[in-house]
Amino acid sequence: MNMKLSRETLLPPPLPKAFVKALKRIVGKEQVFTSGPEMVAYSFDATKLASWPQAVVIPTEQSQVAPVVRLCNQHMVHLIPRGEGTGFTGGTVPVTGGVVLVLNELNAISFKPGPPPYIEAEVGAVTTRIQDLAGENGYFYPPDPASQKYSTIGGNVAVGAGGPHCLKYGTTRDYVLGLDLVLPDGEEVSVNRNDERRDLLELLIGSEGTLGVIVRVRLRLVPEPPHTASMMVAFKDNISAIRGVSRVVADGLIPSKLEFIDNQCLKAIGGYMESPLPTEGAVILMEEDGSPEDVDFTLKRAAELARKEGAVDILISEDEETKDLLWEARNAISPSLSRYGPTKINEDVCVPIDHMAEVMDKIEGIAHKRGVFVANFGHAGDGNIHVNFIGDARRPKEIAEIEKAVEEVFALVLSVNGTITGEHGEAITKQSFLPDEVSPLAYSLFKRIKNSLDGEGMFNPGKIFPLENPPA
Repeated sequence: MNMKLSRETLLPPPLPKAFVKALKRIVGKEQVFTSGPEMVAYSFDATKLASWPQAVVIPTEQSQVAPVVRLCNQHMVHLIPRGEGTGFTGGTVPVTGGVVLVLNELNAISFKPGPPPYIEAEVGAVTTRIQDLAGENGYFYPPDPASQKYSTIGGNVAVGAGGPHCLKYGTTRDYVLGLDLVLPDGEEVSVNRNDERRDLLELLIGSEGTLGVIVRVRLRLVPEPPHTASMMVAFKDNISAIRGVSRVVADGLIPSKLEFIDNQCLKAIGGYMESPLPTEGAVILMEEDGSPEDVDFTLKRAAELARKEGAVDILISEDEETKDLLWEARNAISPSLSRYGPTKINEDVCVPIDHMAEVMDKIEGIAHKRGVFVANFGHAGDGNIHVNFIGDARRPKEIAEIEKAVEEVFALVLSVNGTITGEHGEAITKQSFLPDEVSPLAYSLFKRIKNSLDGEGMFNPGKIFPLENPPA
């Protein structure tokens, strides 16, 4: 991380009273906060990095967003769009104060039969509500980040979130048909994939709230699979499990999910909840969907390949209860890891499949050399490894070693033509490493695009690109 943030820093200066009164006229006085618990609640995200806002504004109607943006633009007040704050790179931390625009109450969703069928959702809709609505109408919305029960679709779009289904179905980016947003000057724009502005759509997905406020999205659906089954494959150690993943992918199998869980994660899950997973060794979790015949063939073939890499136990389940337990255990990894320490630095590197075993081995070597704790899991089917270094922020020397370990992991990943972020974005914690991954020309172009849409740097400042004068 290249920026030290906490609420121990001085409070930013108060906003002008006339400005605050104008905010209250737009959204109602009950929806504007300049003191109290809301100021604390919206000062940080899942990284635990924190910085005081100058105001928190919670619109209750989509029509209120543009006037708030125009007001901030007129008074040169920074604006930080925010959902539930589940991000792992500091994307919603108000590093320069400003107005935190909380969009959770804009959460209406509706199914549109088409053709083609799609879901229209306000930006604050939680991901599982979208998935459930699709299922109720016989369709499937595949993107499934681990935070799906809490994260909003706006946040998913802002970082291009993925999830276990990304191997077969792709990420959020692949399902956005269109979106409505408010530009930094307050202009409202609708962008769709089938119009002349479709390239702008691609630009906005993954822009982390730096180019405008997304207020509504239209999401593609796919037919609901007729049949699904899950499989848990246990191995004696991490490297054997990763080699099992590589063998499955090399054989040409593309299951709907293919996840890796290491030994430390299994132990954490076992202490957190009851699950069908072992508490030793390492695990591959797999799901396949399609016709019963295709599902049966894929899982049996994958089991056969896994045994060649030393699988010690295999559980294939088609009943909903066991399947749900398996994937609930997978989604419980992040909270369960808190047993190892209060400070978790979660990276989401992505490497070519044929380098996964090598990279995983070297990550563990880096942690051992630095004397720090690491736990790994992730969407192994496409090479996405969630590297979790865990310590205690009250021990500065330990955190310093973790930060050095992160730098070494990033250098390792880039050396095998991987990427430092698969789905979490850059925001604060990875921005200083972006120039190591992209060319100077590409980096310059990124900055020029930001400046062309937000020349005053009003929207989500200090994210992706460092501040010129960061907080002390």
